[in-house]
Amino acid sequence: MFAILRTLVALAVGVAASMLFFANYDQTVVVYYWLKDVSSGPRSLSVVLFFAFLAGFVAAALAGIADQVRLRSRIRQMRRTIDRLEGEIGTARSLPVQPAPEERGNAP
Repeated sequence: MFAILRTLVALAVGVAASMLFFANYDQTVVVYYWLKDVSSGPRSLSVVLFFAFLAGFVAAALAGIADQVRLRSRIRQMRRTIDRLEGEIGTARSLPVQPAPEERGNAP
């Protein structure tokens, strides 16, 4: 059910992006980056929006990859800790059990 909902949302976003792209195809803009004209002339607004979306997608992908690398490193660290602790438990289980000394002062 969740997969169908996710697919429908992705489809709706795609349709909305296509409508925005084609609705603004004839409009032109001049792009200023840090108060400088970086284009060789007016560009189609749809092309500017596409490249802005693409830049955001790439930035999000890089952030996601960095986070995934950090999390994988953390998982490896935790697995080493688990292995060490399981070894300690195994060592503790193999030790002979010593009876507790009798408490003094409880004798009748």
